[in-house]
Amino acid sequence: MNVFIMVMRLILQIFIAIWNCVVSGINAIIRLVNKKSIERNNSINRGVVEDRKAQVDAIYLNGCMHNSIVSGGDQSLRSSLLQNAIENYSRQRMPIIIIHQSDRQIENYLSSNISDSVVINSINSIFDPFINRSTDEIIKIIMDSKKEYGFTEKTRSALKGILKFANLNSTPIQLPFLNNCPYSSLFDRIDMLAENETISSNVADDIKYHLSRGQEDFDKLEAYFFDLLSEGNGITSRKKGVGYDAIKAVTNGRIVSIDIGSNANHLLLSVIVSQIDMLLKNREYFTLVLDDITIENNPSLIQLISGIYDNCHIAILSSDLFASVNGNDKLMYTLLGNSCENIVMQHGSNISADAWSKAIGYYEKIETSTNSSYGKSRGGLSLFPTYNSNEGINYSVKQDAIVKPEQILRMQLNEMYVYDKKSNSLSHKTILY
Repeated sequence: MNVFIMVMRLILQIFIAIWNCVVSGINAIIRLVNKKSIERNNSINRGVVEDRKAQVDAIYLNGCMHNSIVSGGDQSLRSSLLQNAIENYSRQRMPIIIIHQSDRQIENYLSSNISDSVVINSINSIFDPFINRSTDEIIKIIMDSKKEYGFTEKTRSALKGILKFANLNSTPIQLPFLNNCPYSSLFDRIDMLAENETISSNVADDIKYHLSRGQEDFDKLEAYFFDLLSEGNGITSRKKGVGYDAIKAVTNGRIVSIDIGSNANHLLLSVIVSQIDMLLKNREYFTLVLDDITIENNPSLIQLISGIYDNCHIAILSSDLFASVNGNDKLMYTLLGNSCENIVMQHGSNISADAWSKAIGYYEKIETSTNSSYGKSRGGLSLFPTYNSNEGINYSVKQDAIVKPEQILRMQLNEMYVYDKKSNSLSHKTILY
């Protein structure tokens, strides 16, 4: 009898063991399904379309058709993306102003592919911001630098006198002429013209009136024109009557690239920005491209690109946008908020990668943790111990970065995250060459 009971207990224990294995298997499958479900929900909440492969010539096609930002990666890839945008936009026959520092890839592309484009650089030095500009336009461009040079209303009066004097002989108002202005002998020259009856005494008195009012600011103007010519020395026209600038390019409906040489040339850049401001106020339609141009420490440029315009698109391509704005979070978020397309590539700076990660944003990530307890007991006539276990799954929700800083740091050179405001989508792309 005892043997029979023991056999039955043994059979029962075997069935229990099998049942426990089946239950454990089912629980494992449920845990796996739950894990996959949580991962899928997290992926949906994160909102990134992963691993989309694309040809390089299919990216950033609309970069010049709306406000856009490209940050990170290498210069060659950024220039290739800019070529895509220029080629697509040029079909609309709309003007583009490209400000860069020695981007030869873009210059070669324009020269080879856009027949009516104008490339201004040290080889084709035809830049002049004053030629064919009106007196008021010239004075505005110069007076826009009043803070840096301490210009006052006296400066404005001096400029009026100088420009009136230049116009007596129909002399083209160009930067080299203004830099070589004979300040010390202006009054004598005007008197001589009056004595020779080349001009009337009234005209002479009018010119001298303006000059005398601003005479004490002659040294400021000398410093201004000297600095401007020094910064633009490589691209400034030296030929009388020959000159080209941003205003002429836009009014002629052309694409112009201006090589400012170095981001240290703040005055040269400010002069171009002043011309762009005039174009905006004149309701001209165009796209402005800043190709690796540093934004920090240039108030006029910051003010320009912080605005939203219905007649101008602004495309910013930078090796590191956060560094370019000198770590100014507010300015960076303003630019991103104004932009319709943002492309983020590899960054070498931990600080910039962290800034971009924060700018891209966060999502609610579901996390799980398991609590387990195990035990065993032996009783009655059982030949085997009885095992028991208790498992519990805890769920929690936390804010996690959509794109972590380390992901930005470790991207390959052919990887990028592309945000499209219109579709409110973020894609992780691998570029095929």
